[in-house]
Amino acid sequence: MSEVRTIKTPRGDFIFRPERADDERFLFELFAAHNGIMLRQSGLPAAMIDHLLKSQFRSQTATYRSTYPGAIYSIIGFDGHDIGRFVEQDETDVVYFVDFLLAPQHQARGFGPAITRALMEEWAARGRGTRVEVMISNAPCLKMCRRLGFTESLPDERAYVELRWYPPHLAPVGKRP
Repeated sequence: MSEVRTIKTPRGDFIFRPERADDERFLFELFAAHNGIMLRQSGLPAAMIDHLLKSQFRSQTATYRSTYPGAIYSIIGFDGHDIGRFVEQDETDVVYFVDFLLAPQHQARGFGPAITRALMEEWAARGRGTRVEVMISNAPCLKMCRRLGFTESLPDERAYVELRWYPPHLAPVGKRP
Protein backbone atom coordinates (compact mmCIF):
# COMPACT_ATOMS: atom_id res chain seq x y z
CA MET A 1 0.00 0.00 0.00
CA SER A 2 2.06 2.95 -1.22
CA GLU A 3 -0.70 5.35 -2.12
CA VAL A 4 -1.93 8.45 -0.32
CA ARG A 5 -4.63 7.64 2.25
CA THR A 6 -7.05 9.90 4.03
CA ILE A 7 -7.60 8.80 7.62
CA LYS A 8 -10.89 10.24 8.83
CA THR A 9 -11.20 10.82 12.57
CA PRO A 10 -13.36 12.87 14.94
CA ARG A 11 -10.36 15.24 15.23
CA GLY A 12 -10.24 15.83 11.48
CA ASP A 13 -8.86 14.23 8.36
CA PHE A 14 -5.21 13.18 8.34
CA ILE A 15 -3.34 12.54 5.11
CA PHE A 16 -0.96 9.58 5.09
CA ARG A 17 1.48 9.73 2.21
CA PRO A 18 4.48 7.51 1.49
CA GLU A 19 7.80 8.66 2.93
CA ARG A 20 10.23 10.09 0.37
CA ALA A 21 13.98 10.68 0.41
CA ASP A 22 13.41 14.42 0.89
CA ASP A 23 11.58 13.71 4.19
CA GLU A 24 14.84 12.79 5.94
CA ARG A 25 15.30 16.21 7.57
CA PHE A 26 11.72 16.23 8.89
CA LEU A 27 12.10 12.65 10.14
CA PHE A 28 15.35 13.52 11.92
CA GLU A 29 13.78 16.59 13.56
CA LEU A 30 10.85 14.45 14.70
CA PHE A 31 13.23 11.78 16.03
CA ALA A 32 15.39 14.39 17.80
CA ALA A 33 12.37 16.05 19.40
CA HIS A 34 11.35 12.73 20.97
CA ASN A 35 14.70 11.11 21.67
CA GLY A 36 16.73 14.16 22.57
CA ILE A 37 14.85 15.09 25.73
CA MET A 38 16.94 13.01 28.12
CA LEU A 39 20.18 13.79 26.29
CA ARG A 40 19.52 17.53 26.53
CA GLN A 41 18.93 17.17 30.29
CA SER A 42 22.25 15.34 30.72
CA GLY A 43 24.40 18.43 30.45
CA LEU A 44 26.32 17.07 27.44
CA PRO A 45 27.60 19.65 24.93
CA ALA A 46 25.10 20.44 22.15
CA ALA A 47 27.48 19.20 19.43
CA MET A 48 27.81 15.83 21.17
CA ILE A 49 24.04 15.54 21.56
CA ASP A 50 23.55 16.32 17.88
CA HIS A 51 26.15 13.71 16.92
CA LEU A 52 24.54 11.07 19.15
CA LEU A 53 21.05 11.81 17.82
CA LYS A 54 22.21 11.62 14.20
CA SER A 55 23.93 8.30 14.88
CA GLN A 56 20.86 6.89 16.65
CA PHE A 57 18.59 8.14 13.85
CA ARG A 58 20.72 6.46 11.17
CA SER A 59 20.77 3.25 13.20
CA GLN A 60 17.00 3.24 13.74
CA THR A 61 16.35 3.99 10.06
CA ALA A 62 18.63 1.16 8.91
CA THR A 63 17.13 -1.25 11.44
CA TYR A 64 13.55 -0.45 10.45
CA ARG A 65 14.28 -0.70 6.72
CA SER A 66 16.08 -4.05 7.07
CA THR A 67 13.68 -5.56 9.62
CA TYR A 68 10.47 -4.29 7.99
CA PRO A 69 11.22 -4.00 4.25
CA GLY A 70 7.55 -4.44 3.33
CA ALA A 71 6.17 -1.97 5.87
CA ILE A 72 4.09 1.07 5.02
CA TYR A 73 6.19 4.13 5.92
CA SER A 74 3.94 7.19 6.03
CA ILE A 75 4.26 10.89 6.72
CA ILE A 76 1.17 12.23 8.49
CA GLY A 77 -0.21 15.50 7.17
CA PHE A 78 -2.80 17.75 8.80
CA ASP A 79 -4.04 21.14 7.63
CA GLY A 80 -1.38 21.18 4.92
CA HIS A 81 1.56 20.51 7.26
CA ASP A 82 3.64 17.41 7.98
CA ILE A 83 3.01 16.58 11.63
CA GLY A 84 4.22 13.03 12.15
CA ARG A 85 5.20 9.57 11.04
CA PHE A 86 3.49 6.18 11.12
CA VAL A 87 5.01 2.80 10.22
CA GLU A 88 2.72 -0.24 9.75
CA GLN A 89 3.88 -3.83 9.19
CA ASP A 90 1.28 -6.38 8.04
CA GLU A 91 2.00 -9.64 9.88
CA THR A 92 -0.88 -11.68 8.41
CA ASP A 93 -3.12 -12.03 11.50
CA VAL A 94 -2.25 -8.63 12.97
CA VAL A 95 -0.76 -5.37 11.85
CA TYR A 96 2.23 -4.22 13.88
CA PHE A 97 2.36 -0.48 14.48
CA VAL A 98 6.16 -0.23 14.41
CA ASP A 99 6.50 3.51 15.01
CA PHE A 100 4.17 6.46 15.57
CA LEU A 101 5.50 9.93 16.28
CA LEU A 102 3.73 13.27 16.32
CA ALA A 103 5.59 16.58 16.42
CA PRO A 104 5.47 17.97 19.98
CA GLN A 105 3.17 20.87 19.04
CA HIS A 106 0.59 18.33 17.80
CA GLN A 107 0.58 16.18 20.92
CA ALA A 108 -1.99 16.33 23.73
CA ARG A 109 -4.70 17.35 21.24
CA GLY A 110 -6.36 13.94 20.92
CA PHE A 111 -4.68 13.24 17.57
CA GLY A 112 -2.79 10.15 18.77
CA PRO A 113 -5.82 8.19 19.99
CA ALA A 114 -7.95 9.35 17.06
CA ILE A 115 -5.39 8.23 14.47
CA THR A 116 -4.66 4.97 16.27
CA ARG A 117 -8.37 4.09 16.59
CA ALA A 118 -9.03 4.88 12.92
CA LEU A 119 -6.11 2.69 11.81
CA MET A 120 -7.18 -0.12 14.14
CA GLU A 121 -10.61 -0.05 12.49
CA GLU A 122 -9.14 0.18 8.98
CA TRP A 123 -7.03 -2.93 9.57
CA ALA A 124 -9.90 -4.73 11.36
CA ALA A 125 -11.96 -4.31 8.18
CA ARG A 126 -9.17 -6.28 6.43
CA GLY A 127 -9.35 -9.05 9.02
CA ARG A 128 -6.41 -7.94 11.17
CA GLY A 129 -5.93 -7.27 14.83
CA THR A 130 -3.37 -4.73 15.99
CA ARG A 131 -0.20 -5.04 18.03
CA VAL A 132 2.25 -2.50 19.39
CA GLU A 133 5.34 -2.63 21.58
CA VAL A 134 5.73 0.14 24.13
CA MET A 135 8.59 0.85 26.52
CA ILE A 136 7.35 0.49 30.10
CA SER A 137 8.51 4.05 30.86
CA ASN A 138 6.22 5.49 28.16
CA ALA A 139 3.26 6.09 30.47
CA PRO A 140 1.27 8.32 28.07
CA CYS A 141 1.35 5.72 25.29
CA LEU A 142 0.50 2.86 27.65
CA LYS A 143 -2.43 4.86 29.03
CA MET A 144 -3.69 5.59 25.51
CA CYS A 145 -3.42 1.93 24.48
CA ARG A 146 -5.29 0.77 27.57
CA ARG A 147 -8.07 3.29 26.87
CA LEU A 148 -8.29 1.98 23.30
CA GLY A 149 -8.86 -1.56 24.58
CA PHE A 150 -5.44 -3.15 24.07
CA THR A 151 -4.46 -6.02 26.36
CA GLU A 152 -0.86 -6.20 27.47
CA SER A 153 1.79 -8.77 28.20
CA LEU A 154 4.35 -8.70 30.97
CA PRO A 155 7.45 -6.60 30.20
CA ASP A 156 10.19 -8.39 28.28
CA GLU A 157 13.95 -8.26 28.88
CA ARG A 158 14.16 -5.02 26.86
CA ALA A 159 11.61 -3.33 29.19
CA TYR A 160 8.92 -3.34 26.50
CA VAL A 161 5.31 -4.44 26.84
CA GLU A 162 3.49 -5.98 23.89
CA LEU A 163 -0.11 -4.84 23.57
CA ARG A 164 -2.71 -6.41 21.29
CA TRP A 165 -6.20 -5.49 20.19
CA TYR A 166 -8.63 -7.60 18.21
CA PRO A 167 -12.07 -6.58 16.99
CA PRO A 168 -14.72 -8.82 18.59
CA HIS A 169 -15.18 -10.96 15.46
CA LEU A 170 -11.43 -11.70 15.27
CA ALA A 171 -10.53 -12.05 18.94
CA PRO A 172 -8.67 -15.28 19.73
CA VAL A 173 -10.75 -17.87 21.58
CA GLY A 174 -10.78 -17.03 25.27
CA LYS A 175 -10.25 -13.32 24.53
CA ARG A 176 -13.66 -12.52 23.09
CA PRO A 177 -15.75 -9.99 24.99
